[in-house]
Amino acid sequence: MRKLLVSALLAAIAAAPAAAKNVSLPDGKPAISAVLPDSWKPTETERGMEATSPGGDVYASVEYAKDYKADLQALMAANGKWMKDNKIVPVPNSVDRDFTLNGMAAHEISYAAKDKDGPTKVTFVLVELPKDAIGVVTVWASDKERATQTKAIEAIMSSVKAVQ
Repeated sequence: MRKLLVSALLAAIAAAPAAAKNVSLPDGKPAISAVLPDSWKPTETERGMEATSPGGDVYASVEYAKDYKADLQALMAANGKWMKDNKIVPVPNSVDRDFTLNGMAAHEISYAAKDKDGPTKVTFVLVELPKDAIGVVTVWASDKERATQTKAIEAIMSSVKAVQ
């Protein structure tokens, strides 16, 4: 009987979802939601939330721009400053593509780059939201680091939704 209870408990633990921080942006009237793992210790930023994997090897953020023009330009300028502050230097040949993310029109800009640890990649996914708003999901890590966190990154990306 004890073996059965222990097995049931272990199965329940394995099936339980990992604790996660639900992000809804902007405050008050959310247009986008996503989930960041609690183990990544999500923190608030000026335009959203950011988190870093427990080993510090993968960075992810979810941000919101209220329009395609000034607000998105300001957000991307801040991301450019963030790359410079973190000594991330893009190399030529970025990937630029349109695709569908969870039923929403999206555009990916992915930079091969170098940082203090060597080759890395920064990916910005711009998600079209109602009323010309934009959600921006950022992931920064080397290919090797991305491979160690594939499930978490996929879970973050699959959690991104437009709030109606």
